[in-house]
Amino acid sequence: MTPTSTPLPPHAPARAHAPAQAPINAAGHAPVHATAQAPVHAPGHAPVADENPGTPNGTPVPVGLRLTGRRVVCVGGGPVSARRTRALLDGGAEVHVVAPELCEDLAEHARAGRVTWHSRGYEPADLDGAWFVHTATGDRATDSRVAADAEQRRVWCVDATDAAASSAWFPAVARVDDVSVAVTAGGDPRRAARLRDAVATALDTGSLPLRRHRPGPGRVDLVGGGPGDPGLLTTRARRLLAQADVVVHDTLAPTSVLDELDPDVELVDVGKTAGHHPVPQHEINLFLVEHARRGRRVVRLKGGDPFVLGRGGEELLACREAGVTVAVTPGVTSAVSVPAALGIPVTHRGVSRSFTVLSAHEDLRAGQVPTEGTLVLLMGVSGLAATADRLVALGWSATTPAAVLEDGFGERQRRVVGTLADIAGRAEQAGVRPPGIVVVGEVVALAPAMQPDPVVLVAHGSRDPRSRAVTDGLAAALGERLGTEVVVSQLDHAGPRPQEAVDALAARGHRTVRVQPLLFTPAYHVTVDLPEALASCAATADGADVHVQGPLVGHPALLDALDRRLAETDLPDGVRPTALVMASAGTSSAPARAELEQTAAAWGERHGLPAVSAYASAAEPTPGQAVAALVAQGHSVAVGGLFVGPGYLPDKARAQALAAGAVVVAEPVGVAPELVQVLADRCAAPVGPAPHTGPSAA
Repeated sequence: MTPTSTPLPPHAPARAHAPAQAPINAAGHAPVHATAQAPVHAPGHAPVADENPGTPNGTPVPVGLRLTGRRVVCVGGGPVSARRTRALLDGGAEVHVVAPELCEDLAEHARAGRVTWHSRGYEPADLDGAWFVHTATGDRATDSRVAADAEQRRVWCVDATDAAASSAWFPAVARVDDVSVAVTAGGDPRRAARLRDAVATALDTGSLPLRRHRPGPGRVDLVGGGPGDPGLLTTRARRLLAQADVVVHDTLAPTSVLDELDPDVELVDVGKTAGHHPVPQHEINLFLVEHARRGRRVVRLKGGDPFVLGRGGEELLACREAGVTVAVTPGVTSAVSVPAALGIPVTHRGVSRSFTVLSAHEDLRAGQVPTEGTLVLLMGVSGLAATADRLVALGWSATTPAAVLEDGFGERQRRVVGTLADIAGRAEQAGVRPPGIVVVGEVVALAPAMQPDPVVLVAHGSRDPRSRAVTDGLAAALGERLGTEVVVSQLDHAGPRPQEAVDALAARGHRTVRVQPLLFTPAYHVTVDLPEALASCAATADGADVHVQGPLVGHPALLDALDRRLAETDLPDGVRPTALVMASAGTSSAPARAELEQTAAAWGERHGLPAVSAYASAAEPTPGQAVAALVAQGHSVAVGGLFVGPGYLPDKARAQALAAGAVVVAEPVGVAPELVQVLADRCAAPVGPAPHTGPSAA
């Protein structure tokens, strides 16, 4: 096979697709590639001779050199020569090092007889019989002389002192399995190394096309796909999938990643569900062996880890007995990851120092089932009642905490908690169905503290898709900050309603839910509409705790959000605001208006400017009236919007303010990170009812 090397052009993206190159020489070493840079040109365009920086004599041609058993001379005994020598030795070259002294790495090679050391300065005769030369003495005159002598003898030479004058360059090489990609970058080794690292990452993660297009030996890889979330696939698993010709997968494997594979990759679903085993195990084993013998790369993609109740051992033995190359790539087991995702650690200091994983389908016998620590039962939903009774009979207390974890990392993920005495009834009442994991032990009681309560954000509501985009973004940012689930509800217009959102979370096993109004003041929506909506929650009738947080006004970070949004506006040249208007939606509640006026005054005091509050509806002054009054006093007025997101009222406030002469109107505060901080602080506060519970005057 003729080796090739295809370095990326200097301006190509790091993930550019390049042909694979990985010949193996007779000594079992990959060849060293002394490659030059070849820019990529659009079809129909001729290359420009001097397009590549540092190559005044024309565009270099990328090549690969097979140096096995051939004389290579390295002039210089320092770290640069040591790095190049390692690569040359890997390529099977017969390396001669010419230097008065050697660094430790090169000295070790010399002591081991891997290189021949000429302990002196360079002499032209050193190049006699050489196929390739590398010089890195650190002395420009000496390196130039070596390069000139090599040029005279028509021997390719890498001059580490002057890359532009070199007749060859060492590329930065990314190697993954049997693929090598060499990268050069106009004589800039650091740039080449960074590109090489990016290419290596893309190869590692399967982002580049890795499948063979020529016949080769077949093999089977048993790959643990984790609990179903593609983000929990290992890097090696993704790389093997990108190389696969056939993928044999289970139902619980992260099958969404299969959409990323080439259309001609054969996908075989052998997934088993409760009571339904469409493909017997012995047929799966035969299928793996058959396709590997046909020279195909087969990935057996399994949920969790292949060796944790996954019958991976049987598949491995079948391949070995058939003489098929087989390897195992571990995966994240659901036995640990699903409990962790739902707030249950399988071990915890002072609570449990061990855990046991069992199949609930097997007979639970005395002597095989521990009665302390944590017990994790896979495939345990269908026979839960009988399993719980059996555990009590084996010595577990009926009051031991127990949990059923349904559809871990799936759309139905939820946690149902009880004790061995009642967990089966609770799971049946909740409608739990496979797949699911059962956890038994005192660690279950830690779940409420380990997993923060989910949050329902309550917006007033808007039909404007821009507004919903902002609230959804706030929910995502808040969820990431708190490490919990955050959903958006609306009092008006689009759903879900607050009570619907709370009931949906309770149905998924959450016994405590926080409700946070995305509203700034204790006005009618907070004091009347929201309590009325939550009063109809089925979850509260079933014993769930629903805790309502207070509105957002009064938090100092709100002023930071107003400042940020105002700073992001484009003021006319030479114009500096001399007064501020804080526009908001408006309310007929006198206490609510008083809090808004206090907030506006605090904003103005912060900047040493007069500031007033204005209302887009239900109260006065309107933004137009407030701006007009300040303009009449000779002020340049800037308007900030105490709105969560865009919509009818913010647009109305903007139009009025600009028509009245405002020099600038800032966007609503919803996209400011300070608002996320306000929400996080509210949700981190001790649970309790909203501070304003009585209805205000309409």
